[in-house]
Amino acid sequence: MNQYGIQFEVKNKPSLDPEFMPILKFNRAFLETAKKPVSIALERSGGQVAVCDTFIHGTPEMRQADQYYIDRLVKSMLWMKGGFKVYVSGDEDIYSYLKKTFAPGGARSFDSDFMAGVYERPFEVVFCDKVPQEAGASQAVGRHLAGCRVGFDAGGSDRKVSAVIDGEPVYSEEVVWFPKITEDPDYHYDGIVSAFKSAAEKMPRVDAVGVSSAGIYIDNRTMVASLFLKVPKDKFNEKVKDIYIRAARDVFGPDIPLVVCNDGDVSALAGAMGLGENNVLGIAMGTSEAVGYVDEKGNITGWLNELAFAPVDVSPNAMEDEWSGDIGCGVKYFSQDAVIKLAPAAGISLSADLSPAEKLKEVQKLMDQGGSPAEAIYRSIGVYLGHSLALYHHFYGFKHVLLLGRVMSGRGGDIILDTCKKVLADEYPEVAGLMNPTLPDEKARRVGQSVAAASLPDRPPAKDRINRLARCEWIGESEVVAVISKTGCGKSFLGQALGNAACRRLFTVRYARLADIMEDLNRCRAAAAGSYYQHMDAYKTVQLLIVDDFMTTPIETRNAVDLFEIMEAREGRAATLIASQLEPNEWYLRIEGELMADSILNRVATGARYVDLDGPNMREYFASKANQ
Repeated sequence: MNQYGIQFEVKNKPSLDPEFMPILKFNRAFLETAKKPVSIALERSGGQVAVCDTFIHGTPEMRQADQYYIDRLVKSMLWMKGGFKVYVSGDEDIYSYLKKTFAPGGARSFDSDFMAGVYERPFEVVFCDKVPQEAGASQAVGRHLAGCRVGFDAGGSDRKVSAVIDGEPVYSEEVVWFPKITEDPDYHYDGIVSAFKSAAEKMPRVDAVGVSSAGIYIDNRTMVASLFLKVPKDKFNEKVKDIYIRAARDVFGPDIPLVVCNDGDVSALAGAMGLGENNVLGIAMGTSEAVGYVDEKGNITGWLNELAFAPVDVSPNAMEDEWSGDIGCGVKYFSQDAVIKLAPAAGISLSADLSPAEKLKEVQKLMDQGGSPAEAIYRSIGVYLGHSLALYHHFYGFKHVLLLGRVMSGRGGDIILDTCKKVLADEYPEVAGLMNPTLPDEKARRVGQSVAAASLPDRPPAKDRINRLARCEWIGESEVVAVISKTGCGKSFLGQALGNAACRRLFTVRYARLADIMEDLNRCRAAAAGSYYQHMDAYKTVQLLIVDDFMTTPIETRNAVDLFEIMEAREGRAATLIASQLEPNEWYLRIEGELMADSILNRVATGARYVDLDGPNMREYFASKANQ
């Protein structure tokens, strides 16, 4: 193969795309004869800097090859690591070329405009005698498994949500949607809310919400995201930047712990959690190519990791990405777009009326047939992947690669992996033994990201949540708070303290054990003097009702009806605090009558704020102190 006068050999070519030219092969052949040192550095937020020391030829006859090599290198670095400022040293002609290329109207103006928007800084290319030194900052993320969690994965063709209890998924849902072609942001909001609610219904409570979404997010706000590609800029600023914050607040209340993270980082996190190891590159092949990296310490690096827009093919006839306008970028090789573009060469005709996700499903159906022509599609993608993983390893140095996403689902995923390993062993034996590409089980391939996303937020300490509750804003909003702990850990004390705080703010408060409430109502009912309705009204209308020892003992049908009437009357009209030794799923078993149990729990457990108290039995502690 020949590109800009650089000759290189490729032994393994995709049968359906024989013109494919892996960029690493070009780079290696280019550097064999390049001797002039050039350094490139990219500065990103927080003073972080990525540096690459390389070589060019620096001769007139190789000028075009030099420019092309540097163009692809800087583009790769930008989308891998990010940056708003490019430093160049060693060659002023290369500097002039890059400055012109990344200027407004230049060939890479899309890239410079994108980076300027991400980092909210003007994009610059500067020449210097010596580039700045490498500087990075990594941070821990995820792996919080305790409690009841919602994990949401927002893809371009479908959305996935998981309900996760103590690290175990108890429910997962996958729904087709069309966010990338929809202008109305309310469509996106409604889809997110629907997913949140479907997962919440499968758990006794929700302690935290994690979101995996394509794009760049700062403080849970959407800075750039292809999911909202068609949303007008004014509506984007008004309704999209805080869309996940609004959705979580509207479904779960303002204090729900929320973390929104790039889907690539979540895929890497899923890999690290699944393998029980670090130094993991995660690649999710779905609507796009989502990539993330967890370093050897188990942290994310702060790199951009948007490899969908990093070049992998130097063929001049490579497919163009519609969004960036560039050719040969990963999105067309490691996504459903790759399957669709290769289908005609495999002799497979797909209806133009089908969505991209539906086209992929049609190809996957064909894979169920022995000797299907669709197998050639997945072998070709496997060739792409083998060459590209060697390229990615040059920049990341990862040990493990976890392959996720709907493209990797089913038998096609196995073919991609097997082919990839063969290409690595044949073309790049020096790195093949340094990495371990793997597939999770089928379920994890499809919903692994949403499950990993659930682990992103750390629940705030109980002390912080209690301090917020003590401000009593929740009482004015007529919310339900549930304090859960084993006996002796202070739930009754906390309930009384919050009741005291409410009294100081002039709210009306009533405190009682559930058994005492039921006994009171039974006594009034037996007296048949009208006091029953007076007492019921008192429980229904008090601004804060504190019910202690909730469901410590089972309640019979007539008392279940009483409790339903109280909670139904209070819903959205008055605040309720429940203190219990039992989790909500155990409450269900203590209420006589399935229908009544559902009705009560729907008004009490759904949407409640939960405070979990843990620690020693304080009664035993103070008893031991008294005996000393």
